[in-house]
Amino acid sequence: KKRNPSHPSIGGIAAKRRELRERQNLIEEEKCEIEQDVEEARTKLNETIKEGSIYRIKAEEARRKKMLVKEAKQTTIDDLTRGVLYYDKLGFDFERAGNRLRFNFTQVDHDDPKRGFSFALDVNENDIYEVDECNPPLRASTITSLIDALNTSGNTNPDFSTFVRGMRNAFKATL
Repeated sequence: KKRNPSHPSIGGIAAKRRELRERQNLIEEEKCEIEQDVEEARTKLNETIKEGSIYRIKAEEARRKKMLVKEAKQTTIDDLTRGVLYYDKLGFDFERAGNRLRFNFTQVDHDDPKRGFSFALDVNENDIYEVDECNPPLRASTITSLIDALNTSGNTNPDFSTFVRGMRNAFKATL
């Protein structure tokens, strides 16, 4: 038989098929590798998104805590400012010397607002509060009742504000 050049030979067709199958296998392998790479990239992207969400939540929590601290500081500053103004209005101040506190008042006598009233509070060796100086002098019974109330309020959290107000009121009562 004569061979027709337009028709490839059976051996040539088989070789071409093998070549095409090999190429197809290579393409499928590359496709699998690409699919694995895409899946890994998706996994990394999801992890990155999750981490980003966690960092955003942590950042928001940190901002919220910072605002709370800022508000607390402002409240403290406002309270201290009110306290200083209140002390100025009442004409109240105190000094500390060791275990002894000296309390000074003005604004007690309406006729003489600058007139000074004072007392010194000391802690004795038994951790008991005592008034060891008072100007002008108050009745001993008045001081004793106020100091007894202070000493029975507890040494871990004594009620100084009630005691100091009581002493101020006692000075006022002498007028």
